[in-house]
Amino acid sequence: DDIIVFNPLSGDNLKEITALLLRNINKILEDKELHLDLDDKAMQKVIDESFNTEYGARPVRRYLEKNIETLLATEILKGNLPPKTKAVITVENGKFKLARQ
Repeated sequence: DDIIVFNPLSGDNLKEITALLLRNINKILEDKELHLDLDDKAMQKVIDESFNTEYGARPVRRYLEKNIETLLATEILKGNLPPKTKAVITVENGKFKLARQ
């Protein structure tokens, strides 16, 4: 049997993975004519709080669902994100905050 050695993920790898997952969220949002971005602080918070050395980047998707998608869905249901809106997630006082652009 061959042994496969996996190298640990770098910060750049984690940013790429998070960006890919964000693109998937944006594909879903196309129907509502919405677009979502994470600023640098939000991206770093996602990486810092979701990455696990044992599980790698696998928890990132669940973290985005729990924290980002839930925040976004709440704002959509409240009517705070009309069509053709660009939403940007940032971090304020250690918590995610959504801003419209």
